[in-house]
Amino acid sequence: MTSAPSSNFNGLTLLLADDEEINCLLTKAILAQSGFEVTVVGNGTEALAAARASQYDIIILDIQMPVMDGFAACTLLREIDTAQATPIIAMTAHVGTSFRQQCLAHGFTDYISKPFNGKEMLAKIAGYLASTSGA
Repeated sequence: MTSAPSSNFNGLTLLLADDEEINCLLTKAILAQSGFEVTVVGNGTEALAAARASQYDIIILDIQMPVMDGFAACTLLREIDTAQATPIIAMTAHVGTSFRQQCLAHGFTDYISKPFNGKEMLAKIAGYLASTSGA
């Protein structure tokens, strides 16, 4: 992972679900440096509870988590988000077209493979936020 320069995400909220503490610390640092207000949870069940309690501008879910994995969490999050407006991005070590199709079939907007490049991750996020805001 490489760091990213400060971007204009000030005041936007992001939910990050990952059970690996070091991944959370590094990802949160990149996102917070870019202006996001980041909420970190450790599994899909906690992500679902957080999404029910607050509205987020974007959600990033690790695929392999205990209690509830990213696939199940995304499916349930899409039931809450009836407009399908919130971008939900999978974060995973898996790569390839077939895995991307599997993510899309479960309701993800896209995916980021680990290890990720911070600048590329932020550019992908910016694109999805622009498309949901109508910019």
